[in-house]
Amino acid sequence: QASLSFLADHPRYKTEKPFYALLRAPPGLDVELITDEAAKAFRRNNNLDFSYKDVPIQNIRGREDQFHVEQCGFEIMHHSSAMIDHLVSSSEAIEAYKRETEDMLKQKFDAEYAFCFEARLRKNQPFSKRLYDLSDPLCVEGPAIGVHTDFTIDSGPRSIDHYLPSEIKQTYLTVDVNDLIAADRIIPTRVGEIYYVRHNPNQKW
Repeated sequence: QASLSFLADHPRYKTEKPFYALLRAPPGLDVELITDEAAKAFRRNNNLDFSYKDVPIQNIRGREDQFHVEQCGFEIMHHSSAMIDHLVSSSEAIEAYKRETEDMLKQKFDAEYAFCFEARLRKNQPFSKRLYDLSDPLCVEGPAIGVHTDFTIDSGPRSIDHYLPSEIKQTYLTVDVNDLIAADRIIPTRVGEIYYVRHNPNQKW
């Protein structure tokens, strides 16, 4: 059993969308020496309220092979990183770790392309920092706050579009979103939805 922090069931969220704004400090501002007054001006603005709940945690040790990404959305992989002892030493080490991650994923999923767009350094300990320099690849943060997913149905595709190189899009993503026409798929028990595709000479098949 563990105590996890969940988004509170607050009335404000019926009219106000929860948000967490990751703000960068101005150039030249030393985040290690920032004063309380300055931190208030550049703090991570948010409207999040959390409540802690005790929940049971399943122990999957010894049965890791029962969990597969296709069914569970996650999978336990055994991998010894060559960079694990060097991550906090340089930005080059961070980049090497990201490339190592890409190679591991390409091998695991037999993929032609993988891209690790971000790596975060975290320590499971209290932090007294008032502000973080998010442009610093060696920035060490505390534990993530609140039970969450990293992407939504909307933000996931937007992130892929943002980070995927143009040459990859031109090679593999040849169906224009404007050529996708939503259509209802009606069955006796429910109404589903699919996309039909209009022809476009730029498509590759």
